[in-house]
Amino acid sequence: MRRKGKEKTIPLSSLGMQRDEEMVLFYDAMLRRANTLAKIAEAVNAKVMFDKLNQYMEYVDKDISNFNAEE
Repeated sequence: MRRKGKEKTIPLSSLGMQRDEEMVLFYDAMLRRANTLAKIAEAVNAKVMFDKLNQYMEYVDKDISNFNAEE
């Protein structure tokens, strides 16, 4: 027999309805982790591009006035 009264409230998260508060916290933490990893990947790509540009600029700045193609 079911008792009358308040039912358990289900906490809402950005992922939808979850039954356990610990799972809500876990999924939110995993979502934050995924966003952080995406930002890290963006930063790594930007650093690689920056390093390539610096290497190119070093090559451009070299003095090649006495370069001989025959050698």
